[in-house]
Amino acid sequence: MNAAMNRDQAQQALATAEAAGGTAARGGRWYAGFSVAYAAISVGLTLTVGLAPSLWVIGGATAVSLAAIGALTVYALRRPVAPRRYAALHLCSMVAWGAIYMVVLMGGTGGFKGDLAWWVPGALLTAVPPLVAAAVSARRPAVAAAR
Repeated sequence: MNAAMNRDQAQQALATAEAAGGTAARGGRWYAGFSVAYAAISVGLTLTVGLAPSLWVIGGATAVSLAAIGALTVYALRRPVAPRRYAALHLCSMVAWGAIYMVVLMGGTGGFKGDLAWWVPGALLTAVPPLVAAAVSARRPAVAAAR
């Protein structure tokens, strides 16, 4: 009888572990949405900076973008689990985004102010690193341990 109880307990523990693993895997998928939202903010801000009629509009768009990124950051910090290799993925995404954003801004403000042919492709290009990070994190089923 004691062996039967151990077997039942083991099966119950296995079922509990499988359920927890599924919950953790779903819980780690938040980064894909985070990255898509970041990409959208980047496109909006880049277009506004390049096509805005005044510094007031640029300042307002920058403030709104910073508030949205702040909200995303708070959201990210409150997630109980993170995608596997989250720190490396996020770091690579942000470094690539920063480099592209600076090239688009420096080139655009230097000679293409208000030129749709520069700012629209440039804005879309700034979205590529976070969208790649979103795709990578969405495909990663395993997650890191709870933080």
